[in-house]
Amino acid sequence: MAANKKSTRGAKGTGSDTSTAEIFSLMFEMGRLLKHQVAVDGSGPSTYLHLETLRYIQEAGKPDMQAVAEYLRVKSPSATRLIGALVTDGLLARVLDADDRRRVLLTLTPSGKRMLDVATQTRAKAFARVIAPLSAKDRAEFARLLTIITRRS
Repeated sequence: MAANKKSTRGAKGTGSDTSTAEIFSLMFEMGRLLKHQVAVDGSGPSTYLHLETLRYIQEAGKPDMQAVAEYLRVKSPSATRLIGALVTDGLLARVLDADDRRRVLLTLTPSGKRMLDVATQTRAKAFARVIAPLSAKDRAEFARLLTIITRRS
């Protein structure tokens, strides 16, 4: 680390000195810890993108491909490949819109719903293990900060 940069990793009460680059690095480290904990449990979709796609489709009801692409912030061809893989795996189904037969909607299959439930529980348990060292007060502060960040996007 450069001599003019003060390291705050592991230091308490020095959050104002933490650089954006260090926070970015810590977020990747947290992701690595979560991946490790999920691997210990060994269940769920193969990627975060698959899980997030299933989660969005469940929450949105029956979105079309364009809505999924917009939510994931990817181009339509990328969304088409992703959805195609999830359909092939039996996790999603394409259904025709009853009001507009030209429009194709997406819905979770029973297998997709089960996988999403299991993966969500697995990841929640993994996350609980990762944040276990935090006190209840620190967890509340962490949630508060994440809420501020995620509500801005």
